[in-house]
Amino acid sequence: MKIKEKLLISVAATGMLITTAGANTSVLKHNSINKSEYIQEKVNNAIKSEKKKIKNVNKIMSHDKDRKAVLLALQNFTQALFDLKAKDKVSAEAKLKYAKNVLKNVKKEIVPIQSRMFLLEFEGTPPAAKKLATNIKKMVNKGNLQGTSELLNLMKDEIDVYEIDVNKKGFEKTVDKIYKMIKANKLNEAFKAVAKAFNDPGVFPNFIVKYPLGLIKAAFLVENAKALESMKKIDYKKIDILIEEAIQELKLDKELGYFYGKEKLYGKALNELEKIKQEAEKNKTGSYKELNEVLKTLKINSQKVKNPRNFLIKKIASPLFF
Repeated sequence: MKIKEKLLISVAATGMLITTAGANTSVLKHNSINKSEYIQEKVNNAIKSEKKKIKNVNKIMSHDKDRKAVLLALQNFTQALFDLKAKDKVSAEAKLKYAKNVLKNVKKEIVPIQSRMFLLEFEGTPPAAKKLATNIKKMVNKGNLQGTSELLNLMKDEIDVYEIDVNKKGFEKTVDKIYKMIKANKLNEAFKAVAKAFNDPGVFPNFIVKYPLGLIKAAFLVENAKALESMKKIDYKKIDILIEEAIQELKLDKELGYFYGKEKLYGKALNELEKIKQEAEKNKTGSYKELNEVLKTLKINSQKVKNPRNFLIKKIASPLFF
């Protein structure tokens, strides 16, 4: 990505952080297993896989003509801010006029600019999460709400995906309004309007999709276990280890409250995992079809979306996350 694009995106998404990386889904080749190292490798790969998805989405976005046009308009819009601060009316007016003309060629109503990902990982066991939840309930009963809010922040095990978008109509309306202010010599007012626009959800309707991290890890571990069953020499011990870890990941997120209202789906997923584990312990292959369907449904039903323009969620999110 060019430096100018990075600058513009940073201005439009003040306060957000990026973590991106590649992924490696290779199957372990050595025969002797260090269980903790083996699981950690797979769990790390699960996270890398999700980051790779975000990276690929951004790569697709980078070739979009509307995105390039919006970034060009945004570049001029941002530069106009500095012109207005310097009281350079002629330059600011020219840049906003150029931005208006560029936006006329944009066809999409909502133009995705970039996706970013936060990782919030609970580094503890299901019993530890349960104990923390019990302490929180006790604090609530005692009226210590402020202390509770701090502990609740610790009970997170999720992937948060942010998407930065531009609403064409909202952006055009804002640019036109500020352009008229400049024409009327209201430079101070125009300067404040440009600065305010970057925090306007009507111009930048960003949204956040949150997924339980344990569920993401479990699905990846199951995928690896299934891959092992397709090999000539099946290592049932590794399959057993992977499925057991998948069970623990789901149990962790259950204790953290991510499956509230979805107990039946959670129970079904756990039951299917137990079946495969039992088969592996008998050196037999398991059936993954039902499990994969349940995990997929559980993921969709467990996601949480925050968006000031809710009617756009399906339109934008579907190609990115499913």
